[in-house]
Amino acid sequence: MKNKPTTGFSQWLQKLLFIDPTLSLLLVLLLVAAGLFSYRGMIKEALPDLKIPMAAIHTSWHGTAPTVMEKEVTNEIERELRDMDHLKKYASGSLFANSNILVEFDSEAPLEESLNQLRERVNKAAAEIPREAEKPVVTQASMRSMPIATFVLYGNTSGDVLDQAAKRLKKRLLRIPGITRVNLLGHRKTYVRVQLLPERLHAYDISPVDVALLI
Repeated sequence: MKNKPTTGFSQWLQKLLFIDPTLSLLLVLLLVAAGLFSYRGMIKEALPDLKIPMAAIHTSWHGTAPTVMEKEVTNEIERELRDMDHLKKYASGSLFANSNILVEFDSEAPLEESLNQLRERVNKAAAEIPREAEKPVVTQASMRSMPIATFVLYGNTSGDVLDQAAKRLKKRLLRIPGITRVNLLGHRKTYVRVQLLPERLHAYDISPVDVALLI
């Protein structure tokens, strides 16, 4: 059986790879150098700031039970969101002293326009919630704002013990290089109730306002 005659290109390729490898070696080195140069010039980010069609609404009201937060704050904000343009869905959660609502827009929705409309609706709802509550804050979702880790503390103990443990954990986490922020959710702030005795106030010739200024 006779072998087919090799074409000019095949002869040149055989010579390049097997007979005279000097040129092929230089070509490989040139490709490696070009790849290294391109890699060093590339922008590399562990968490690129991608535009995500989502936003979060957070409201604080110190000392308020979850049921009150849901009725007085969360429901009022949700009522303004239901007929928004480009709204895909939303989910909410009411904790002690905190209300959180996660809003997701359609993927093809104009993000800036949707965010501006969301802020307008939230500002409108803010006029209906109790004045004691803080003003709702709208935050655009991004890869950089996503939590890296979430820790949940629970146990058969009092809320004060869990609060103290959460605060100690926050301090330890902030000491780790690279961690810039740690948020506590659901914790209770400490309040002190002072009972005044009128006869004692009269005996020392002081008023309730004087006591409040000293606390």
